[in-house]
Amino acid sequence: MEEELEEAEIQQTHYIPSQHAAERFVERAWGYKNQTDKTKYANLRSTEIREFLNKLCTYGECIYKGRIKQYSEQLVYKKDQWVVLVDPKNNKIITCYPIEFGVGEDYDIEYVNRMTKLLNEAVENKQKIEEESDTYKLELLEKIDDINSKITEYKTLINQLQEEKQGYEQVIKGHESGVKEAQLKIESIIESMTRKKIM
Repeated sequence: MEEELEEAEIQQTHYIPSQHAAERFVERAWGYKNQTDKTKYANLRSTEIREFLNKLCTYGECIYKGRIKQYSEQLVYKKDQWVVLVDPKNNKIITCYPIEFGVGEDYDIEYVNRMTKLLNEAVENKQKIEEESDTYKLELLEKIDDINSKITEYKTLINQLQEEKQGYEQVIKGHESGVKEAQLKIESIIESMTRKKIM
């Protein structure tokens, strides 16, 4: 009964291995090195490969979900000494790696577990940095808003000062025209007295 409950709780994956992933599996799990053999067995035994890789994902642990290189979201699964990379957006297995150093399966599994621990620490560190960065960014955005408000205020003040300046310039022109008119009056009187046009 407990096994049935465990089976019901496990969510089966149904990813489709990419040709690259299938060929990497053939190479890394079965030892075929030349491209012809890798392609041949990847195609001939595709169902077996798909089932095996999906079991790794289904019964393994998703140790990372996030951006990796050109993929906006990627899942990284580990099961024993196997690591499987998945593109969930396209429901594809991108590639797979059996971690094998040739000194025994226990060592390989221990290596994967230690690297998983390091990965978890790196993810936590990134999240902490992102939170700090977001907080700092919000502070800076508030300062930018404050600066933009001041810029708007100063622009309004500048426009008011420009209008005031133009008003004073008009007053100056008005006074200058009064001086010109007074000068013309003087010249007109002198012309009347001398009967000669002043140049």
